[in-house]
Amino acid sequence: MIPVPPPEAVEAGVTLLEIVGYVSSVLIAVSLMMSNIFKLRVINFIGAFAFAVYGAFIPAIPVAVVNGFIAVIDLYYLWQMSRRKEYYRTFEISHSAPFLQHFLQFRARDIQNFFPDFNWEREKKKAPLCFFLLRDTNPTGVFIYQIRRRSVIVKLDYVIPEYRDMKNARYLFMVLNERFRCEGLTEYLVEGVNVETHRKYLVALGFESDPKNPEIMRMPI
Repeated sequence: MIPVPPPEAVEAGVTLLEIVGYVSSVLIAVSLMMSNIFKLRVINFIGAFAFAVYGAFIPAIPVAVVNGFIAVIDLYYLWQMSRRKEYYRTFEISHSAPFLQHFLQFRARDIQNFFPDFNWEREKKKAPLCFFLLRDTNPTGVFIYQIRRRSVIVKLDYVIPEYRDMKNARYLFMVLNERFRCEGLTEYLVEGVNVETHRKYLVALGFESDPKNPEIMRMPI
């Protein structure tokens, strides 16, 4: 006679499968809300793979096959992304350039999410220095700053949502470091850091909070 598992074991197994199914569905839904394509593919792959496992254990073969196929497609595109070469370039632009004005106006709402105190009408009167970052000829970010003594005062370090993967920042600061060292500058300084997402980004780059004021962050050049 084939042993029959106790009801408690069956209920536990069903509950675990249900959890896998719910989590898989949530991951797939979350992936569709990602603006960064790489993150979308990664999260969608995890969700589809887990949903394929869920379908295999129910069993629901169509669910397992379709989601397994989606997971394979995600893996293929992730592999393609890892092999793709991207080209970066920075160029200085005047604070009065029409394209810069249009870019900041078009992205104003998103900029305010990370830099709520940034006011371009006020900043441009101080004639700040501005850089654009190109990624495969696409204008993906803007860096606006002023010089105070030997410090680079960062007024805006913004990247559009589709390219927020730290690659822009690492390249930009690598290029700027060489320039600023030649000019005798010693540190980056960001004032009014009151958005947690922005703080985490700065910490990832190597910034540290000022001991006297946590809303000021510094990083040596």
